[in-house]
Amino acid sequence: MTNRRAVGDEGLHVLHVQKAHGLGGSERHIVELCRSLGSLGFRARVLWLESPGRPLDKLVAFTRANGVASSRLPIRGHIDPGLPRRMAAGWREDPPDILHLHLIHATLHGVLAAHERTAPPRIASRHGVEPYRRLPGFGWLQRILDRRCTSIIVPSEHLARFTRRWDGTPGRKIRVIPHGLRPEAFAPPDPVERAAARAEWGAGPDEVVFGAVARLHPAKDHATLLHAFAQAGRRVPATRLVLVGDGPLRQGLETLARELLGSRARERIHFAGERVVDRGLYAGFDAAVLATRREGFGLAALEAMAAGLPLAASRVGAVPEIVRDGETGLLVEPGSVPALAATLERLASDPTLRREMGRRAWEAAEGFTVERMARAMAEVYREAVRSGPAR
Repeated sequence: MTNRRAVGDEGLHVLHVQKAHGLGGSERHIVELCRSLGSLGFRARVLWLESPGRPLDKLVAFTRANGVASSRLPIRGHIDPGLPRRMAAGWREDPPDILHLHLIHATLHGVLAAHERTAPPRIASRHGVEPYRRLPGFGWLQRILDRRCTSIIVPSEHLARFTRRWDGTPGRKIRVIPHGLRPEAFAPPDPVERAAARAEWGAGPDEVVFGAVARLHPAKDHATLLHAFAQAGRRVPATRLVLVGDGPLRQGLETLARELLGSRARERIHFAGERVVDRGLYAGFDAAVLATRREGFGLAALEAMAAGLPLAASRVGAVPEIVRDGETGLLVEPGSVPALAATLERLASDPTLRREMGRRAWEAAEGFTVERMARAMAEVYREAVRSGPAR
């Protein structure tokens, strides 16, 4: 299988693998990347690893709706001894030319599955700055896996620095390729789209709607956001907050919302759940919020900018690489309720600021295109085919 195609030959078959959690940022990035690679002549498909009790029906439907072939396999725990064998059996009849492994679960099991000498070149992607990567011994495991991958892909300079420091990955193996979007998918909405989206949340024409697109996970710090929104709302009451995403914290966050806003919680804060993130979703927002505690890239921030929205975001990780403070968004210290509340109040009270900041954000987002992302990734694939699997 190795080097069976000429470098640059169209039709290279790339298999992406990731343990998925739903319609999150990394999953949407993979689908968009596969879709874009298809336009360059590659044949890209996805294998989603599915945890027990967490069916990926919505993600599989979303993947296929975007014209990307996909399949799924169960993964039983963090370490599943039988998974490498099942993975290898799954691609035996249609072997990939490139195996692109996303995050630790896919990388560990994918490397074990593709251990034969005839296995395809392996590429690994890191998407975030997960705390477990600082644990003693984890860097040792990561270095073993990295030696069996030809390249390590990261979306930001911040994540490149983190990967060198904590994983011990040699800088020569790291490739920084920022995520990209199709700007037309997040173009400023027309009045019909806007009215339809806001009607779903019961928002009036004069209310300011803040949208937060993120999994309900501790790292996204929705608790700070809820406290800040409640505090800002006491001074600017004509506001609503829409939380798009799902996760293990939903019940607790709904309880917190009731504690903070009482009987008005259901009216002021809308838990939209997991849903497709597209132009129709962003149409009803007046501003976006990202209160995250850590961020390897910040796809939600980029999507908001591409939709022409001003953004209130934490000054963490790679966010400052995307958002220019005071120009395309307002950055605050993570975990600071007073700072975030003041920023929400400022955005809610100043429509001119929202309009001008949103315009500059939309212009800045044009630099993050899927075409640039896919072409950079294609060059990495060709380089991997040229050099063969790492041993």
